[in-house]
This record gives sequence, C-alpha cells and structure tokens, in this order.
Amino acid sequence: MDTSLFAQAIIHSILEALPISSTWHLEYFFHLSSASVKILQLGLLPALLSIMMINWRILPKNVFLIGSALFPTVFIYILEHEGYIQYASFSAQTTHRLIGALLIVISYRQMTAHHIKTLNDHHLLIMMGMIQPLALLIPGLSRLGTTFLPGLLFKLNFKRTMCLSFYLQLLLITADTVRHWAANVFCPLEFYLICSLSFVVALRILLYWEWVGLMLCGFYRIGISFFI
Repeated sequence: MDTSLFAQAIIHSILEALPISSTWHLEYFFHLSSASVKILQLGLLPALLSIMMINWRILPKNVFLIGSALFPTVFIYILEHEGYIQYASFSAQTTHRLIGALLIVISYRQMTAHHIKTLNDHHLLIMMGMIQPLALLIPGLSRLGTTFLPGLLFKLNFKRTMCLSFYLQLLLITADTVRHWAANVFCPLEFYLICSLSFVVALRILLYWEWVGLMLCGFYRIGISFFI
C-alpha cells in the first residue's frame, strides 16, 4: 500500500469521526479531488457495519424512517452529480466560524440547560434527513456537524444521535462501495483495516468526551479559520 495513501487514509478516518469536515481538510491540505476522498470513505465500511451490529435494535423500529431520511440527501447528490446544482459560494472561513460557533452553543446548551424537550428517534431522523443535504451544498459544512443542529432546540442523547447519523452514512457508503465494485475498483484488505481502526479510535475518544469534545471541535473550527 502506498505510504501517502496510508497517511491520507488514517487522517481521513480520524477526521470522519469528528464534526470538522474531513473532505475539506483533505482537499485543502492534501489537494485531493472529491473522487479521491470518496475512495477513502469506502474504508469505513467495516467500522460502520460493526456499529450497526452493536446497535442493531435501533433498526427494526426505524428502518422506514432511516430510508426516508436518506431521500433528500440522495436527491441532492444526484442533482449535484448531474450538474443541475453547484456548491454554495460561502468562504471556508465563514463556514468554519459559523459551524464552530453553533457547535459551542449546542454543547453548552446540552450540558447546562435542564428544561429542554427531548427529541425522540423518529423526529430526530426526520430533522437529520432534512438538514444533512446541506453538507453536500456548502463546502466545509460537515455531514456529522449538521447531525447535532437539532440540539439548538431539543435535548439530544449524544451516543444515540451519533449512532443514527452513522446509520445514514452506512447506507450511502454501502451503495458507493457496490458502485465501485461494479466498476472493478477494489481496495486492499489492509486499507479497510487501517481506516476502520483509525475511525473507531477517534470515535471512542469523542464518545468519551461527548459534549466537551464537541465543544472543542467548535473551538478548533473557529481557530483554523484564522489560518487558512
């Protein structure tokens, strides 16, 4: 396996577990194309399958909503792929600062407010389905970052919210993997191992810190906006 690909796979997998936009980082710092980043995303398939199997009880009660929540993202993806819509013209600095501030506000609110209405899985999936397509339209927004936006208004269970977000991502990556296999594009086994292990380690750290970790990601996004 090429050393540069090895390093990019590890960095991408770590960043993919954090709401700081892995795609933007790889395109900006490594000058990778969107197609190359999508190849790196395929390595997360074993890790996401593991998450699904560990939390399999979520699926039977939410299978229809999970599929429905994916529809807006798939629809926008097709329109973008066919050239009918393009990225919004927000600067990376603006996006990082805005999302960074939102992550800080959400984290602080979730840690300190005691009288927020709790959002159940069904309503959370509906909101996530409507919000996540924005990550396809605004460079640097981060799909995972949008996952927590309902936390501005409602009380969220951190681990549950992350799990539902990765359920949506699993279906997209599975479809993308099948598409690449059909085109005879295969990744070596060590690629899947490296990506999945890096992703799981970063995810475990974020799950340990929960809202504090999310707040730190917010400060990071604001900080990096001054250096790009």
